[in-house]
Amino acid sequence: MSADEIIENSVPRNKQQQMQEDETEENVDAENDGGLSHAEVFQAAEKVFKWFSLSSAGKMCDIFTRQDAMSLLQGKYILMLGDSNMRSLYKDLIWLLETNTLIESHQLRTKMEKSFLGDKLTAGDKLHKARNFTETRVYENHNVRVKYSFLTKCYSEEVKNMLGAIKSGASYCPDVVVVNSCLWDISRWGPNGVPDYKDNMVKLMRLFKSCLPKQTCVIWMTTLPISASCRGGFLIKQVEFLRHTMRFEVMEANMYARDVVASFGFDVLDVHYYMRMQIHRRSSDGVHWLPSAMRHITNLLLTHIDLAFPGATEFGGSEPTFGLILSRAFLYERL
Repeated sequence: MSADEIIENSVPRNKQQQMQEDETEENVDAENDGGLSHAEVFQAAEKVFKWFSLSSAGKMCDIFTRQDAMSLLQGKYILMLGDSNMRSLYKDLIWLLETNTLIESHQLRTKMEKSFLGDKLTAGDKLHKARNFTETRVYENHNVRVKYSFLTKCYSEEVKNMLGAIKSGASYCPDVVVVNSCLWDISRWGPNGVPDYKDNMVKLMRLFKSCLPKQTCVIWMTTLPISASCRGGFLIKQVEFLRHTMRFEVMEANMYARDVVASFGFDVLDVHYYMRMQIHRRSSDGVHWLPSAMRHITNLLLTHIDLAFPGATEFGGSEPTFGLILSRAFLYERL
């Protein structure tokens, strides 16, 4: 059953008739734009809340133990693409799977180690701040496979080659793709970084559509909040002046990326929204986050996978994903 059918079926017939008779100009405009009306958004939200209440009584939980995470990810391949914060998320997920404890701070700061809790560094040999920096790590244990690749650009030859290999069968097809790219895109690729980022986001979504099967769950993670005095590998001396406005550009980029991703039918996990009130858990560099914050994000991701991945919840694969309905609702929250 499609997402539109679920939303339509959740509205009583007599109310649908009344809505059609008393339709406001605002709803007419929304229909003309091919989007959801306010009433449909509210009905979708009610459906989501109902899923939450039913899932909380079953196997879904907000705080995942090692056993919970292993049960959810058993036999799955998770592909994670992004910057250093995505690396931290990758490490925290592996730490949870291996130790069931909170990751140590220095482990989040370490880069390019040959092995981390049994994973392997498969690409990258030297730490530097250039745009051609690469780091690829693969974890395979407990019948769970997690791969991480560092991105300095959301759409690049590296990404095209990676997705092309998946399409041709030369590489494993992931069950879940978790991706984010922003800070490097808009700061390190010249004066046209922002317009290029907009174009590349559309190209990336088209690439996902053409190379990944429908059963693969693609989750775009918004960029985390940064401080007004941030510092990090992407802010080299030549672009340090950007630090004072980057936090605003991140918010604009998140809004744009969220709309593009949802328009292609993929899921959005808005970690910027969840972490904006957790600034006290951000590291002193204004970009990275403390272990407790990263575990919160890991739980958010696992919760989303539990709800959104086809067949992962008691509703089965025939229902629309939680992320898809919520992402579509987000598009019209400013109406």
